Amino acid sequence: MPRAYFHRVTPDFFSTLGISLRNGRTFLESELRPDSRVVIVSEHVVTRFWPGQDPVGKRIKFGQLASQNPWLTIVGVAGEVKYRGLPENPTADPDLYLPFVDRAQVSMVMRTNVDPASVAPAVRQAIRDVDPTIPVFAVSTMTERIADQTARSRFTTWIMGAFAGMALLLSAIGIYGVMSYLVSQRTREVGIRMALGATPREIVRLIVGRGARLIGAGLLIGAVASIALERLMSTLIYRASIVDAATAAAIAALAAAGLLACYLPALRAARVDPLVALRTE
Repeated sequence: MPRAYFHRVTPDFFSTLGISLRNGRTFLESELRPDSRVVIVSEHVVTRFWPGQDPVGKRIKFGQLASQNPWLTIVGVAGEVKYRGLPENPTADPDLYLPFVDRAQVSMVMRTNVDPASVAPAVRQAIRDVDPTIPVFAVSTMTERIADQTARSRFTTWIMGAFAGMALLLSAIGIYGVMSYLVSQRTREVGIRMALGATPREIVRLIVGRGARLIGAGLLIGAVASIALERLMSTLIYRASIVDAATAAAIAALAAAGLLACYLPALRAARVDPLVALRTE
């Protein structure tokens, strides 16, 4: 294992953060001492070193095999967690958990059924009651921490969304103009069909049907290209996906613009006198 992150935690750490234990157990209160020789590993460690095996009871060591570091016995397997940022791949550098011991700086995680922000003052006061010299800093809720992590991505998404909205508007206008032009070019054909007995409804159905096939083909090509680009976008924007309401709305807007561009000129052409339509160049 080239590199791993380790965390000193108490027995309730996993249940507080909702981290599931895939196998084994959490730490015991009696194991919260510096000389404990137990460890909880993340799933990636098991997948890499003991695929298809039960790792509980096996031993690992930090550093080189020849080092004086003690062997640690695995007592549990924890689910993967994104500690170092939401876009992080948790399997890149796995996490190891050791029993908590006193340190110069510690982080405390609390879980509450009420608004977390309302509990913060009481927590600060409780710590002051124990030791007024202990500084309490960087107090934040999980929602605030996630918002901080995603601030840059959300700003990027907003900028890209604004440009995408402009592109969508221009695309809709362009589709409307092109389809209107194509329909107007068939005015003479409409006159011939009406002279041969075609009804206005049949004319509209014919023109809209042909236009719908063109629109459908274009949207299909665009959807395939979007799927190909989704992986690239996921590296720039957290949880980027083409399967969402915004994508569906954009496709629907483009389809509606194209169909409207077919329907309105087709309706006008169907109402034109066949003799006038036949004289159209």
